[in-house]
Amino acid sequence: MVGRAAGGSGQLTITGAGSTVTIVSTSLAPPPDVADNFNPFMAVGRYAGATGELEISNGGKLLMQGNALSTVANTRATNLYIGGGSGDTDPGGTGTARVTGPGSEIRLSGSDTFIAVGRGPGANGQLTVSDHGLVSAIGMNVGRASGFGTLVSTPAP
Repeated sequence: MVGRAAGGSGQLTITGAGSTVTIVSTSLAPPPDVADNFNPFMAVGRYAGATGELEISNGGKLLMQGNALSTVANTRATNLYIGGGSGDTDPGGTGTARVTGPGSEIRLSGSDTFIAVGRGPGANGQLTVSDHGLVSAIGMNVGRASGFGTLVSTPAP
């Protein structure tokens, strides 16, 4: 987590071609209806009073790969939260993320990938994608459960 709890703040910068942060889970290959390992989770400005900043530029990458089995009975999502957290009733913090420049990306892959920008009461999140940056996941919410979210996408100059 980058900026987790009240009074906490954090910054993560991934910049330059070849600069990569990878968060990966493995599967235990369980039988049906048996829980597997958890999939990756990252929060930027998670709880109320916390602030977090994520900067990805000049070909840097944040790669989150969820390989654990996700079923209806045992959900194992791969999640990125920017401003707020995993619960709709948890008071959220403030988070910003910027992805800018050719080759720069946030990529969530594998089971049930999801990005939330501004989730939970009081949460404030902003995701900016510019100058050929790339963000990919299966699902995304911008502003959820009384949170305020902003998604900004700008073309290359």
